[in-house]
Amino acid sequence: MRPTPDGRPLDGPEDTLRRIDQAVPLNFCVVAEVEGPLTDQALRAGLKALQARHPLLRVGFAAEGPPAFAPLDAPLPMAVCVQPEPAWTGAIVEELAQPFTAGPLARARWIRHGDARSRVVLTFHHSVNDGHGGMFALRDLLAGAAAHLDGAAAPADPLPLPTPMMARIPSRFRGFRVLWPLLTAALRDLGRLLRVGPARGLVPERPCDVVGRTLHVVTRAVEPEVTARLVARARQERTTVHGALLAALGQALAAERGRAVTLALGSPVDLRKRLDPPAGEAVGLFVGMISSAARVDPAGDLWALARRLRDDVKRDADRGLPFALHRLMGLVARWWQRGHATPQTLARRLYHFVPACSGLSNLGRLGVPGAHGPLAVRGLQLFIHPSALGDFVGTAAEFAGVLHLCFSAMAPAVSPERAARLVDATVARLRAACEVA
Repeated sequence: MRPTPDGRPLDGPEDTLRRIDQAVPLNFCVVAEVEGPLTDQALRAGLKALQARHPLLRVGFAAEGPPAFAPLDAPLPMAVCVQPEPAWTGAIVEELAQPFTAGPLARARWIRHGDARSRVVLTFHHSVNDGHGGMFALRDLLAGAAAHLDGAAAPADPLPLPTPMMARIPSRFRGFRVLWPLLTAALRDLGRLLRVGPARGLVPERPCDVVGRTLHVVTRAVEPEVTARLVARARQERTTVHGALLAALGQALAAERGRAVTLALGSPVDLRKRLDPPAGEAVGLFVGMISSAARVDPAGDLWALARRLRDDVKRDADRGLPFALHRLMGLVARWWQRGHATPQTLARRLYHFVPACSGLSNLGRLGVPGAHGPLAVRGLQLFIHPSALGDFVGTAAEFAGVLHLCFSAMAPAVSPERAARLVDATVARLRAACEVA
């Protein structure tokens, strides 16, 4: 499948996300907290440069024929609003819940808090981008806006339209070889089922339909001193910060039930460097999902659990399981569609099919510059809509030493009060676990 200047067909993951989004929005937002003399004109100039650099920001969905990205001659839209800082997350909820009815499949919002403080938000349809690509786009937007303020040209060169993820699968995972990761994962999960029983996700407060739920978000920032201790302790314990985050979340969920339980926890995995050729810094969908099932004791050793979860994620990623799952979900989605299933039916079936109703995506330490000309970046965050893939999902990203946690929850499955308790319990476990051994 070769890209052309006129667009290209959607691959399986892109088309599956497009179909789900028709029933339940599947957006995500990247947010930069900015200080400096930002202007409406500078931001629009930055958006123009951003769109010129990344071809997938110049497409919409083809109105006729097979599912495809079609070229579109329209600028990236931008909304401007003035809000006090404590209320800014309300705009994020609006962005996540507002579907894209036409291209471009990205938009911007400038949330002004005062003369020199604001937040810049980029919202993407998930079929055209992932969290890492969102941060690359946010960096390019701020660089273009700063160049306008300095009276200089936009600094970034245009990129070619990227080939899709499934066309970049390494040769060892192509053809029937893609079935091997599915087989090994199935055998492993069967062994766990026989030992500890079926894995469960988060227990909804009330039964609900995946279509028509209400979104709300919870954010927390872990200060630099605690973040540094967490990184050092994870290294000492021979695991990763992501493993610790996932373990703390799992123990918070198990503590709700007051006993040890077998949980299914989802981990989106960045596949950019695993592709052939690597995806680099292109805007595009280059992420996969891994579901880890583990027996979680709320009073157990967090670091032992973190190592088990880290090992699961690494082993499944190395075996190519995300590619196999993408292939499988693409086939399942087409099979359901052949039965004339509506997008709502597809979303409902997927919601009940996926066992990991909670999970966490970790972007790690972000390499976005802290200064762009006269603009200073004070914080970066990622928010995602759970859509049909869960009820309670979070993201983590470290910038300037601060670990930002952003959780999205869907009511009535998870009320705002319950979401805040779970997030606070997760952070408290991280704080306790990062003390020096």
